Amino acid sequence: QQRTILNPSPWRTPDVLFERILGLTDILIVNQTEWAQLCTYFDISDDPHHAMLADKLWQKWQGKALIVTRGAEGAQVFRPHRPPLSVAGFEVVVKDTVGAGDAFIAALCAAGLGEMDLDSAENWQQIWTCVHAAGAYLVAHRGVFEVLPTRTELTKFLENIYKKTIC
Repeated sequence: QQRTILNPSPWRTPDVLFERILGLTDILIVNQTEWAQLCTYFDISDDPHHAMLADKLWQKWQGKALIVTRGAEGAQVFRPHRPPLSVAGFEVVVKDTVGAGDAFIAALCAAGLGEMDLDSAENWQQIWTCVHAAGAYLVAHRGVFEVLPTRTELTKFLENIYKKTIC
């Protein structure tokens, strides 16, 4: 099954092309800043209860999942008519934040997002920790492309934290 993932970063003032692309988007991934701008675009007021906002979003967008990344605070995934899922952030010494969102999205795609059942909380939980760890791994290093973690590097990173194999 093919899915379209959109990360509208850096955010630009939406236009007709954005609306057409968003209409074809299954999974929308935004950071906190982009989420606030998306709320403005959809005329939804931002508040700390993002689940209510996501419910309002489904009335205006027919997507299958909204993912909001929050840096060290973790990330959340919202799905229509389902409770939100969250993952806590990792405590790492931050050396460079450039590319953290890209690492997160790349890991999400590599984890099989296109094929998984988006309604299944169990499927999300299986990949969630590994995906979020990819962003944490990247910010703990300097650079972007040269430090995107391989599956082996990600496994070692998580084993050092959890003392067991996760990915």
